[in-house]
Amino acid sequence: DPGPYVDVSLGCGNTTLLARVTRKSKERLNLRPGLDIFAVVKSVTVERRGGRSARPAPASTPTDA
Repeated sequence: DPGPYVDVSLGCGNTTLLARVTRKSKERLNLRPGLDIFAVVKSVTVERRGGRSARPAPASTPTDA
């Protein structure tokens, strides 16, 4: 059994993003190499510097122009 998830790589300019999706979603979306897609990235990241956890920057609030 290969498991319920599959890892996919997404080319984004000069960067490659790695994503994990369910096999069912991969099949329903018909994901395949070379397919142009729109991806929404949602993530929480913790970055460690010098052995201490960095706190995320507060979210910015849009202002009216």
